[in-house]
Amino acid sequence: MTKNILSTFGSKYDQKIELKRFFTLISTCLLCVSLNAQSDLDSLYGVWTNQKNNDSLRASAYETYIYDKYIETNIDSLFVEAKTLIEFGKKNNYPLAISYGYRLIGEGYYEQGLLSTSLENFNKSYDIIVQLGLEKQFSSLINTLGILQSNLGNSAKALEHFELGLKISKNQGNKETMELCITNIGGIYYSLKNFDKALEYYEQGKTLEKEMGDRVGYASSLNLISRVLIDKGNTEKAKSYLNEAILVFEEEQEEYGRLEAYFILAEISTINQDYLKALDYFQKCANSEIIENSSESKAYLYTSIGDVYIKLKQFDQAKANCEIGLANAKAAGLISEKIRASKCLYNAYKAVNNEKAALNYLEESIAVEDSLKTQEAYIKITQMEVEKQALNDSIQAAKERFELQLAHQIEVQQKNRIRNIILFIAVFVIIISIGLYSRWKSTQKSKAIIEKEKERSENLLLNILPADIAKELKEKGKADARDFDIVSILFTDFKGFTKAAEKLSAKALVHEINDCFKAFDHVIEKYKIEKIKTIGDAYMAAGGLPIPDKHSVKNTVLAGLEMQDFIINRKEKADLENRISFEMRVGIHTGPIVAGIVGVKKFQFDIWGDTVNTAARMESSGKVNKVNISQFTYELIKDDPLFDFEYRGRIMAKGKGEIDMYFVCLKA
Repeated sequence: MTKNILSTFGSKYDQKIELKRFFTLISTCLLCVSLNAQSDLDSLYGVWTNQKNNDSLRASAYETYIYDKYIETNIDSLFVEAKTLIEFGKKNNYPLAISYGYRLIGEGYYEQGLLSTSLENFNKSYDIIVQLGLEKQFSSLINTLGILQSNLGNSAKALEHFELGLKISKNQGNKETMELCITNIGGIYYSLKNFDKALEYYEQGKTLEKEMGDRVGYASSLNLISRVLIDKGNTEKAKSYLNEAILVFEEEQEEYGRLEAYFILAEISTINQDYLKALDYFQKCANSEIIENSSESKAYLYTSIGDVYIKLKQFDQAKANCEIGLANAKAAGLISEKIRASKCLYNAYKAVNNEKAALNYLEESIAVEDSLKTQEAYIKITQMEVEKQALNDSIQAAKERFELQLAHQIEVQQKNRIRNIILFIAVFVIIISIGLYSRWKSTQKSKAIIEKEKERSENLLLNILPADIAKELKEKGKADARDFDIVSILFTDFKGFTKAAEKLSAKALVHEINDCFKAFDHVIEKYKIEKIKTIGDAYMAAGGLPIPDKHSVKNTVLAGLEMQDFIINRKEKADLENRISFEMRVGIHTGPIVAGIVGVKKFQFDIWGDTVNTAARMESSGKVNKVNISQFTYELIKDDPLFDFEYRGRIMAKGKGEIDMYFVCLKA
């Protein structure tokens, strides 16, 4: 398994940390003996319900049954069944069953992206294991606690768990878990910029992988070590490691690791000011089909090439590559890359004295940066308005003081000094006039800046909130909640998200989700429906608000079908390339809701009501590659010639009872 794969090339490496499904040694052995290697759910459930079996065997079978049946399909049911397992353990005085139950609940919350709650339940499971004196058999669980602590930003606690997991796995002779713990420890030290310690553990991991015969893992460790060596200033040794890694990756046909190595070599060449060599390495990356199919990677790569051409003073080449980088950054919705590409183009045009084009790109980069600072922009505008008023007051006060002083001097001076006084006043008037004029010019300039900032901030607010909501918020400082009679709520959720998370780095996992959600954003914009929010790997949108539309139900269903087609096509392509990808469920329900914004900071447009809950049940009760709709939604579009429907019957939905549901698709 390759570690340290850059999903967006050139970004600093973040240690790959995985949350893996684990089973206890006792549970596994008991199940293997008693079930004769059968893993089907009926067999597991049969062991659980057979009260003649001992508590240990029943609990182990039920734990496996709950996980396999519900982790990818129905987290709510997983929680219910896990609590049943906990009650079984309490009733029969069998603490290990209670530990299994808390562990399942922890995995369910992890699946939902609720890391703190997940950690709380995993800790309950682990505490029971420690009390029973069985912690040596659960090095995987200890490593999982470290992963959760790391993802929550608690490096010290994560390090403590990883080191304990390493100690236990050494005692067990479990080299795979040892290698995972060692690499995770190295990643923690690297994030803390303790490069000597990071290098020490990465070297241990490399040695262990070589002993295990894991050639791809060995080469990946070489990439890791090269990163540390660069930070320590030893670029020559880093290059030798990377060249060795490339040979292994090519022999093993591991494209991601090879591309990463080339990209790091390009960085080294840039550091050493060997720009032609850097371009050669970048070109080897550009020729890859993996890069060609990734807007994120192309955005970073081509902007990096443009930056190198600027250093070579080949400004036409720099502009051409940075234009490609900017186009891909926009397509991928990468704010940081849009800023970098815009600044690259600004430098290129400025170097050839095209001030107008340079200014345009500078303004574009500033505009993108401002999108990250909407609230700060409003504060700045308010401050500048206050400063402008203070400046105007100061000018008026100066003029009044001057007029009073002039009148007083004329009245008290003797006739024989009038000429000198007039001369003095004239000089004074000139000086004051120059000062007033300078302050007036400064006021006009400040006013122009304020107007421009105000216009830009208003545009940013319209990107965050619907137009009428934004208008009400600006006028009243708040926005009242509104009732809507007919709104179609769309939910999506990925199947197998936890298993994918086990096999992908945190960065690659976020990259994969981001690709999908960007595509969804384009789809809802196409069908004029409103994105509400994302929750972990779930995506929520609504048709028919904030402006009711008679076509909103139809458009919401079309959007759901197009999202599903995108995921299906992406999965087929990923399977051909032996890459990880998701499958998805989509659910839609139509009905009344309440919509509005809450809070006073980081405004978010949100919706509430039973319709939202029912739509969520449509998704959780659906199937992968399908769009599941409710009876009410069906009634609204059943006569539309675009659609075909498959009646599923009355399906049990948690908290709703039985609901008539339909699968919908486009007519052939």
